[in-house]
Amino acid sequence: LFGKNENRKLVCRFSELYCESCVNYAILKIKNRTDSLGKNNILFLGMYENNTSLKILKPQYNIQDMNVYNTGALSLPAEEMGFPYYFVLDSALRVTDVFVPNKIVPELTDRYLKMIRERYF
Repeated sequence: LFGKNENRKLVCRFSELYCESCVNYAILKIKNRTDSLGKNNILFLGMYENNTSLKILKPQYNIQDMNVYNTGALSLPAEEMGFPYYFVLDSALRVTDVFVPNKIVPELTDRYLKMIRERYF
C-alpha cells in the first residue's frame, strides 16, 4: 500500500449506499487533481456489496488505473454520515484531516485539497 518513500495517502471513502451525485463529485474533485497530488498518493476505498459492482464502476469514474479497493466498514465516526469523505492515512494507519466534500460549496473542497497537497505532498 505504501511505497518506499511514501508515508501518507489521501483517501476518498465512498459507498454504494451514499448519494450517487455526492460520490461522483468527491471522486472527480480528487481525480482532477491527480497531477498535483500525485497518482500514487491517492487511494479510493469503496464499500460495495461485492467486488464486481465496484469493478464495473471504476471505468465510469475513470479510476481503473488507480489504487481502488473494496473494503468493509471502517471504525470511523464519519462512516455513519452517509456521505463520501476524505482523510489522510499515514503508514502507521493513523487517520487525520477528515473532510466531507460538499458539492454546494466547492471552494471549501478546493481549499482542503490545496492544504493537503501543500502539507503532505
